[in-house]
This record gives sequence, structure tokens and C-alpha cells, in this order.
Amino acid sequence: MLIQIDKELRNHTYTKDTWAALSGKTIDELWDDYAKNPEITIKYSGKERN
Repeated sequence: MLIQIDKELRNHTYTKDTWAALSGKTIDELWDDYAKNPEITIKYSGKERN
């Protein structure tokens, strides 16, 4: 997801709808979810990191 967002930013094709297209949620919805539980576990390359 981050690679795609980076690509769109570099190509000047990023829009506010990018997050929704990639995650199914708007950036505001994602932020609200994070604010409810900021202690999340991130998966990167199949490995869990805190």
C-alpha cells in the first residue's frame, strides 16, 4: 500500500481517494480507527513488528 501511495505521490497522481481505493476506507476513517487504538501491530513483509 505504501509503495503505491509513494508511486502516486511521485507521479503527481495521488488524490484524497487513493487511501479508499487501496484500503476500502477514507484517510479520515483510518485515522479514527487508529485514534481508538493507537497500540497497533504492523505487519511488514510477513513479519509482525510493534
